[in-house]
Amino acid sequence: MRRADIISAALLLAFGLLLIFVVIPIWVPGHDAGNYGLRAQDTPYLTMFLVTGFSACLLVRRLFFDRGDDEKAPIPRQSWVFLLIASAVLVITLILLETIGILAGGPFVIAVLMYMMGERRPIAIAATAVLAPLLVWAFFWKLLQFPLP
Repeated sequence: MRRADIISAALLLAFGLLLIFVVIPIWVPGHDAGNYGLRAQDTPYLTMFLVTGFSACLLVRRLFFDRGDDEKAPIPRQSWVFLLIASAVLVITLILLETIGILAGGPFVIAVLMYMMGERRPIAIAATAVLAPLLVWAFFWKLLQFPLP
């Protein structure tokens, strides 16, 4: 467990630093007019400072203060593989939604995720995969007039 904590804390620390210094400054817009209220960056920065700080604390604790036995991680290997595959699917989802849009990429992503979660009925997968993006698109684009990718 100690080794798993060290690896996960180091990865979260690196990811948090990347978000704080690269992603948030580039992708999260600042104030356009006036200097009132919270800036758009405040919530992501606060969240990432907390995650990064807690990751650093866990890493320091496990490296320097907890020298106990390294027991097996409580998560089986199969679950780690599932987690990695699901993460890859989410990255592919982001790429699909950014490049071809929600109406074209949404059904594929929803169908894959439903299959990964154990759904095997093709009609249920197809219905959900087609209807969910359509409903989201209709709600945001038509009702709220908020453009989606």
